[in-house]
Amino acid sequence: KQIAEIIEQLYERCETKFPLNNSSIPLLILAKTIRHESNGTELPLKVLCAELKSSDLCTRTHVKKLEQRNWVKINKSKTDGRMKIVKSTPKLINAFQGLSDEFKSR
Repeated sequence: KQIAEIIEQLYERCETKFPLNNSSIPLLILAKTIRHESNGTELPLKVLCAELKSSDLCTRTHVKKLEQRNWVKINKSKTDGRMKIVKSTPKLINAFQGLSDEFKSR
C-alpha cells in the first residue's frame, strides 16, 4: 500500500510541475534527460527514441514541444556533430530538485 501511495502522490505532483498533457511520455523524457545529466553522460535523441515505448515520431514531437517550452535543449554532440543530444535546462533541473526536496522532507 505504501509504495502505491508514493507513486500516486509522485504522479500527482508531476502533473502540476511538468507539462504532461495526459501522457507519460513527456515525464519519461524529462526523467531520462535529468538522469543522464546527473550521471554526466550524453543522451542521444536516437537512443531516447529507442528506449521509449512509443513511436519515433511521437517521441520526437514531445521532445520538440519540451524544447519549445524550455524544459530541454537539443545540442550537437561534441564528438560527432551528426548526433543530436538531449540536455537539461535550468528549468528542468530546478523542477526536479524541488520535487526531490518535497519527497525528502516527508
